[in-house]
Amino acid sequence: MRVLAIWAIRGYQRYLSPHKGFRCAHAAFHGGQSCSGAVITILETSHWTSIGKEISQQFKACKAASLQLQANKPRRKRRRKDDDIDCIDPIAWSCLCWSC
Repeated sequence: MRVLAIWAIRGYQRYLSPHKGFRCAHAAFHGGQSCSGAVITILETSHWTSIGKEISQQFKACKAASLQLQANKPRRKRRRKDDDIDCIDPIAWSCLCWSC
C-alpha cells in the first residue's frame, strides 16, 4: 500500500504539479519540501500507526502557511468610479477629455 501511494505521489509530482500554476504554500513560506515531498518522507520513515496523524499535521501546517501568505500579500486597490475625470470640472478641461 505504501509503495502504491508513493508511486501515485511521484506521478503527481512529475506530471501534474509542474502544470498547475502555483506552488505549495508550506514550501513557499518555510522553504524546503513541498507537502507531497513531506508525505513521501512520512510514508517512507514513519510507523504505520502514526502516518495518518503526521500527514494531517503536515496539511494543517500547509493551511496555516497559506493563510499567512494571504495575510502578507499586498492587496490591489480597485479603481472607484469617483476617480474618473469629470468633464464638467474646469480643471479637467486642461487634460485631453476625449471621452466626453
